Amino acid sequence: METIEPTETPTGDQYNAAVAEQFRERKAALKVSFPELAKETGITLGTIKRLFNDYRQIRLSQLSAITKALGLAPSNVIDEAERRVSEKQAAINAHALGEANHLAD
Repeated sequence: METIEPTETPTGDQYNAAVAEQFRERKAALKVSFPELAKETGITLGTIKRLFNDYRQIRLSQLSAITKALGLAPSNVIDEAERRVSEKQAAINAHALGEANHLAD
């Protein structure tokens, strides 16, 4: 039987996107504004917006400041990012396997 290689592998960008997604969800839940977060974290407004929209890699110092402002634990955010990336990767692999099985029929 043919081995199916995943079409995509986890990268820093996928993890960054998963962290940014969690930031957006928490920001919405807390109903906090970008200016409020910028003031609370000491990160410029433009940078905050780029981080939350996954246009910039998140540095550890920024992760620490943002998670503190949002009342999150950095380790929980990283664990959740890993879970989300793994879940997406599993879906990609399942799709690739299904396509391969369909072609083999």
